[in-house]
Amino acid sequence: GVKHRCVVVGEHSAAPPSVAPFDVVICLGPTPHSYVKCDVRVTAADTTDGLVVVKVPEGEGRVEEREVLRAMEAAAGMQCASLLLMDDVVTDDERRPGGRIDQAAAKLWEGGVYVFGGSSEVLLHQHQQCPTPQHAPASSPSRSSVNAFASPRFPPPESHPSSAAHPRVLCVIPARHGSQRLGGKLLRLLKGQTVLQRTYNRAIQAKSCSKLVVATEDVRIKEHVEGFGGKAVMTKAEWKVGTDRVFEAWKRMEEEEGAGSYQIIVNVQGDEPLLNPAHVDAAAELLLADPALRMSTLAAPIFLEEAQNQAVVKLVTDGWGTALYFSRALIPSTKPTNPPPPDKVFKRHIGIYGFRSTFLETYATLPFSDLQESEDLEQLKVLSAGFSLQVAMVDKAQPDVNTEEDIKVLEAMIA
Repeated sequence: GVKHRCVVVGEHSAAPPSVAPFDVVICLGPTPHSYVKCDVRVTAADTTDGLVVVKVPEGEGRVEEREVLRAMEAAAGMQCASLLLMDDVVTDDERRPGGRIDQAAAKLWEGGVYVFGGSSEVLLHQHQQCPTPQHAPASSPSRSSVNAFASPRFPPPESHPSSAAHPRVLCVIPARHGSQRLGGKLLRLLKGQTVLQRTYNRAIQAKSCSKLVVATEDVRIKEHVEGFGGKAVMTKAEWKVGTDRVFEAWKRMEEEEGAGSYQIIVNVQGDEPLLNPAHVDAAAELLLADPALRMSTLAAPIFLEEAQNQAVVKLVTDGWGTALYFSRALIPSTKPTNPPPPDKVFKRHIGIYGFRSTFLETYATLPFSDLQESEDLEQLKVLSAGFSLQVAMVDKAQPDVNTEEDIKVLEAMIA
């Protein structure tokens, strides 16, 4: 695939004489730069005068470390062969040996992306002249110094997983047999087919899905899935949440098909027999459209009566569709003296999640958070850790199975 040269510039970056040597310009900072069109923020890349320009939001008064990390992830996702971080983008403290930015730079270097730091003419010249990975020296400089910014890095000629021209999407249905609210629900029959089979048959229709696999701890579910021609893998019984099962299933697929086989993983709930395949696509397409995004989920509009139900998870987003908070309580709320009208629209969370594979590794290590415990909502650990979660709006939520009454309702709907 095409190998771009990328530069990450900040608000006070010394403008290179020309941006011509760079195919990708990632702009960090609150105002446009004089030498390239750069709005404050959009959710996807566009092109300006032949340049691919990615706009990343800035922090309070300065570029924050997490935005630099996001920019570096975007560079890898956009098939960049080399990456230059201008001096004002990272402080000396942030680029310290062993720091988060240094670790990210080392990971990119080891995966086939050249990483530079600085703003001098020498470094710019070296960046412009550096060979592409397929022409890199066979031997790499020692990593004993740790600091990825100490000098240009020349990695071995290995392709990076994110350089795939067409990213592959792995869809995983975590299927635990022992549901707390309705045990064995996934194997309950609905008009001749089980809840799980109907969900599987819907999910596999998603256009973005390269492969669909069921991840379970129970051999009965595995045999059932294989019986109707599906793919299933056994996972650890001790997992507490479905995402842990998804992570293990993804690793199993990488063992079977090779590291980097899938760049995006979508977590599909197994108890939605009327699942809309377009919802799976919506979660995947957010990540396919914007290489800087790490994680995605869905929401649907609902009115006040449904929103007041604490079993229904609500969410609020900013103006760009990034999740601000999830809650079982009514959000956004109002003053007691000014109650919301019945036709006020709220956002209902739909539990389909998309992960960039590099972030799923991180997600699996995120600590349990106080907010997560308070609301009993796993996704809050992402926000608590300072990461963003992008939300796509869809038309409506589909019914799931949690009670005997849900079974009766779905049977009537299927009939």
